[in-house]
Amino acid sequence: MLLALLSVLLLLFSIYLGSYVPFVWPDEVLFFNPAFEWYQTGELRTTVLEGLIPGMEKYTLWMSPLYMLLLGFSFHFWEANIENARTLSYIIGLLAIYQFHSFLKSELKIGMNKSFAVVATVFLLMDVLLFKISHTSRMETLCILMGISSIFLAYKSLYFKSGLFLGLAILSHPFGVFYSIPIAYLWLEQKSISHFKIFTFISIGTIIVLLPWLIYIIPRLDLFFIQFGAQLARKRELFELFSQFDKIRIYFSGYYFPILKLISILFIIILGSKSLGLIPRKRLRNLLVIWLFAMILGFYASSESWYVVHSTFPIAIFFTLASKERIWFRNGILLFQGFLFIFFIYSALYQEDVYAKTNEFNQKVIELSKGKRKIYSQLIPDPYFILKENNPEARVYEFIPGELSISNIFFQETIESMDLFLFYDETLANSNIKELVKDSSKYKREEWQIQYNSKVPGKGPWKIFSYEKIHNEPTEFQ
Repeated sequence: MLLALLSVLLLLFSIYLGSYVPFVWPDEVLFFNPAFEWYQTGELRTTVLEGLIPGMEKYTLWMSPLYMLLLGFSFHFWEANIENARTLSYIIGLLAIYQFHSFLKSELKIGMNKSFAVVATVFLLMDVLLFKISHTSRMETLCILMGISSIFLAYKSLYFKSGLFLGLAILSHPFGVFYSIPIAYLWLEQKSISHFKIFTFISIGTIIVLLPWLIYIIPRLDLFFIQFGAQLARKRELFELFSQFDKIRIYFSGYYFPILKLISILFIIILGSKSLGLIPRKRLRNLLVIWLFAMILGFYASSESWYVVHSTFPIAIFFTLASKERIWFRNGILLFQGFLFIFFIYSALYQEDVYAKTNEFNQKVIELSKGKRKIYSQLIPDPYFILKENNPEARVYEFIPGELSISNIFFQETIESMDLFLFYDETLANSNIKELVKDSSKYKREEWQIQYNSKVPGKGPWKIFSYEKIHNEPTEFQ
């Protein structure tokens, strides 16, 4: 009853926050756009990158498609907007948490009270970062749901079904590959069934799910290598760019009071490791350790804060173990989780005054873009949805990340056709665009900012650097 009530309250709060908290991130546009195009036209294409990256006008090959297909399908049942997209992601997040709860309730009943499954679930529900990322139009929650389902099925020796869900995890996001590590342990640890037979079951299940995507890719391998390959190149460059300290900082960057959060997680893992013996089954003990290792390895390989939430689930089990004989520790950590959540609400709604600040920011963007036919946006918050709402005839393009290795042969003509460039930090603009807009006789530059003292992440003040093309005649819509 407690979990159901808490879940309903959090879902209602998620709906209340809408597109304001957290503010719209460019990634959300990149996932929403193909989903919307698939819903409208039946083609999974990324029109916000059309003319910037090859093939985007017809195909979306740069990311696993399951989330975008699911999101597009959902638009048949409710309005296609960012608020509903975020609600869908949060509902999937709740399903993942309850799948986790169901597994713990059955597996921790030996050696521990069933109520400890409730403790772990409350820990997850009150995790600020998990809430914020769940309330974002991204595929993290879908990948987690499929990934943990795959692990739990493999633990129960249902290897074919485990393979199916592993395939769905990979089809949700490439991070799903890291869920194969704990599954590989369960495969190799199994003594009563042939290893070859288990491998065959898992492989067939995974291939069955991935086969339609492979069939979609193979005739377009050249475009796949350009789109998906550019993504991999970007990940590699980020991996090489960040130091070991940077990776630790990024891991905790999404939390308020990151030092305290770091200390709390260290204590959870240390005390939980000391209490691993409370789990009588060695198989489950080893699985827990390998699962946590795999999720941290996945984050380490990518160095993006989105992926931190994957490790939250095994950490919740370590917290449960640490709490078994330490009631003071359980109460202290849950109070700390609750404090962080309350501070998040206070900070966003009152201290940062996010609704008023976001509306002020949006009004400035609308003013700058009035009458413009083609707009190139590299802003945070991302104004895509407000631009389409107020200027539906305009073509809004998303930015090419500066570290993305794409030749200007593919996009030079497109960027030269833009009527307006918008940047949150002009130093991060693509080098070819910098060269283009530096001619003051062709582009009018304007700088504007709004004081926004964001605590997490530290993005205040919000800035807009605009470059408006100077036309001899007013731009008219065709």
